[in-house]
Amino acid sequence: MQRDLNSKLIESFVYDEEDQLLRLHLTSGQIRVYRDVPKDIVEGLARSLSPGSFYIENIRHKFSAE
Repeated sequence: MQRDLNSKLIESFVYDEEDQLLRLHLTSGQIRVYRDVPKDIVEGLARSLSPGSFYIENIRHKFSAE
């Protein structure tokens, strides 16, 4: 799954469902990769009206980053 986001923090993401890897492309140019992220969390990010807030509250400190 790949999605562009309308966010001041996150430009887009790529999700590998089989490996549960989430790659976030931030508007700062950084790329962050998180392991063991369930599909329902990624779907929540994709549906969120505020993807940046969703990321901060549900992903940033809850999953292992590479």
